[in-house]
Amino acid sequence: MNHELYHGLIVFHLFGFLNTQMFSAGLKLMVVGMLMVLLFLLFMMLFIMLIEFLNRSHTKMEAQRIQQERKTQKQNAFQEPVVPAAVLAAAVSAYEAERQKLFIT
Repeated sequence: MNHELYHGLIVFHLFGFLNTQMFSAGLKLMVVGMLMVLLFLLFMMLFIMLIEFLNRSHTKMEAQRIQQERKTQKQNAFQEPVVPAAVLAAAVSAYEAERQKLFIT
């Protein structure tokens, strides 16, 4: 037998690559782990879909309320604030008086 081939088989056997029992146990563990992850993700998706189904009426009401608020904000944004002329004139004269006082001192 070739010396290099014999040495390769010994190394191969020492590391357990020929041990089919360990290989099959590892394969089973991998499959079980992957199935557990798959089941967890499926249950998570179902749970999220259930929560979405149960909250659909509340979500619809919330969306309508938000639309109504935006509509009223748009209407209020285009209206100019109503300030009586007397109040505006008093504010301007108070500002001018205070400004004159600062220039004098």
